[in-house]
Amino acid sequence: MVRNLSILLFIGLLFSNDHSVSRPVNTYSIVAYDDSTGQLGVAVQSHWFSVGSLVPWAKAGVGAVATQSLVKVEYGPEGLKGMEDGKVPHVILSELLSNDEGKDLRQVAMIDANGNVAAHTGDKCIAAAGHQIGNNYSVQANIMENATVWPAMARAFERSKGDLADRMMAALEAAEREGGDLRGKQSAAMLIVSGEPTGIQWQDNILDLRIEDHPTPLKELRRLIRINRAYEHANKGDHYLEINKIDEAMIEYDKASKYYPENPELPYWSAVTLAGVGDVDEALPIFQQVFEKEPKLRELTPRLVDAGLLPDDDDLIRSILEVGVAFADQSVFRMELINERNYPIFVGRSGYHNINAGQTQLFFKVRGVTGLDKTERIEWKTKNSFSWNDGTRTKDYPVVNSFTYTKNGFGESLVGLPPEMKGTSVVIYGYYRDQVDSLRVFVQ
Repeated sequence: MVRNLSILLFIGLLFSNDHSVSRPVNTYSIVAYDDSTGQLGVAVQSHWFSVGSLVPWAKAGVGAVATQSLVKVEYGPEGLKGMEDGKVPHVILSELLSNDEGKDLRQVAMIDANGNVAAHTGDKCIAAAGHQIGNNYSVQANIMENATVWPAMARAFERSKGDLADRMMAALEAAEREGGDLRGKQSAAMLIVSGEPTGIQWQDNILDLRIEDHPTPLKELRRLIRINRAYEHANKGDHYLEINKIDEAMIEYDKASKYYPENPELPYWSAVTLAGVGDVDEALPIFQQVFEKEPKLRELTPRLVDAGLLPDDDDLIRSILEVGVAFADQSVFRMELINERNYPIFVGRSGYHNINAGQTQLFFKVRGVTGLDKTERIEWKTKNSFSWNDGTRTKDYPVVNSFTYTKNGFGESLVGLPPEMKGTSVVIYGYYRDQVDSLRVFVQ
């Protein structure tokens, strides 16, 4: 009879109209405080979809909460509010449990910004279930393969080195080595808040990662922690670059690349920074390695000029775009400006074309020469930004066609130079295979 009443209570809570008691998230987790940094954190793994949306709660300078088993989500925000109001965790938890008919099915842990800890494992939490409180932490678990899970988590947290993310990750991995969740694994999450609260949540949440549904969520969580660290350094590098501290920026970009070597974009921005301050010889080998891994970043490079991230220096841009281009086994691609209407043109020693603006639009052709008979594609891009006579700004004018196909080794695109371009210039780039050429036209 008692057993039947327990089952009815469980089902009643599970399907109650009170949505706060309807999530059976059975799992293992840790709440912890780092007394060296003031950081607070929660980490969790479960055989339940999107465990990170229910279990972990934390607020900088206040505390952290894990609410699980048959989750009553309110333990999270109400626990944080109580700590913010100055109550210690064991008082808050006692008050919340005293008003909860389903307390025997709850598992909750709380820790405040002073390292005070409280935890509760209800008598009817599914075995194996339990918790262990230690110095500045609590570990808790239910529906475990073995009752050794939470003691193993505690040992791992106490013995591990590193920052709070490293130590909480060690606790989760220790749980899995002991057998973990009896049902398997599905999702994981880690939330860490700053020890120096600003009151601005996106600044105070220094790590907020969720693995919603994955066959090996802890491996994926560890990978994302590593990537998160890479971007922390990249962001610091961007900050130093903004305030013109180039050496400091390069140190941060280098650290970012080491944390996430499989992503070529991180060293790319290091190369951009070097090129931008004139260290071209040091930048070009990095560009070459990057372009080999991700050719699209070569295409991105000329666009950085208008954004102010690279100097408006055609020789510099050409040297970057041509780095690593092999010409041994193929004809050298080149571009020509075709003046079929015999407009007066002066070509300077630098190869730049100087054209007098007309009363009406002037028409030319830009020709790409490949030297190969087979039909191939040439992409055309332009780099300029100027104001029309009425003050309207424009970009990417005047190439008419964005690409063309070659015939007998030649590919052409029509170019129109309207009178409004007087006093401006345009650089036209041609991309053929892994080669690039360009020509600049000044409209006088």
